[in-house]
Amino acid sequence: MALIYHDTIGPMYPMETAEIPESVAILGIAGIQMRVREEKALLDMLTERFGFEEESRFDYQGQQVISLKFDNDFQHRVQVIVDQVSKISVIGVGAIHHVAFGVLDTLDLEDMVHTLDLLNRPHSGIINRDFMHSLYFRAPNYLMFEVATMEGQHEAKKAEQHDKLNDVELFLPTFFEEDRAEIEEVLRNRY
Repeated sequence: MALIYHDTIGPMYPMETAEIPESVAILGIAGIQMRVREEKALLDMLTERFGFEEESRFDYQGQQVISLKFDNDFQHRVQVIVDQVSKISVIGVGAIHHVAFGVLDTLDLEDMVHTLDLLNRPHSGIINRDFMHSLYFRAPNYLMFEVATMEGQHEAKKAEQHDKLNDVELFLPTFFEEDRAEIEEVLRNRY
């Protein structure tokens, strides 16, 4: 993980505290890196389906890096590192399971389902998470992508926010509410 300064970020709304001046507040995740063996199919998906634009290509430590940017207030970036040397990673402790991309609503997800079906690419179908709707699929290079809506049906009551994490009530989607007592007990005993 690295701290990055961008002078091109649009309006942001960091949490204001007495201890952290706004000028040095962390505003969000600037971007991600994906190490892949074959870049073409992934680049096609990121540019044609997700709206990223290729920004630059450069070599870093003997590997080609392709920087893509998404033109919004956050100026999100994806760096695709073409890595034909490293071992193929195995999911486990310290691994990243998936990367999530946002869409406005379920109509966008339905469009994605249609596209994935036409490409004969397996997917999870649209999953109701109460606070959002999600779709999961394997992108080229066996990367797991989640595409999620900005909002869900809000069937579950969102927990009120507090300065201290321990004061925030455990948020559970409605389909886990019947197991709340057991889940809270397990968390109390474990943490």
